[in-house]
Amino acid sequence: MALTLALGQHEEALERVEMFLQFNDNTVERGLFYQAVNAVLEIVQDDELELEDYLYNFERMFGETTMAAVVGSVNGEVRFHGLEPTSMRLEGLERHQRLIESYTKLHAHRAARAEMTAAEA
Repeated sequence: MALTLALGQHEEALERVEMFLQFNDNTVERGLFYQAVNAVLEIVQDDELELEDYLYNFERMFGETTMAAVVGSVNGEVRFHGLEPTSMRLEGLERHQRLIESYTKLHAHRAARAEMTAAEA
């Protein structure tokens, strides 16, 4: 969905946002963001509507910060809102780092156990 927004494929993005809202549990913040994206995409696809006519009330409903991110995402100025920049080392993704640390410990434990079993045999 973020990719379709980044590519400016509004019709496809709207379909994906609708599915996302229907089938996913979200945090309140994330839910509001995608509800706002849904509303903005519906407006920008309707030739008879102007987004400017709705922005004031959307900002009251969703908040100015959320709407800035939404409008930027739909216009292509903001790409992949809410995603942390990272590298091949997964820098900035703390949960991934903790998972990797857990796997490293698990594999070290398994290797030590295998060595003990081999030494006993």
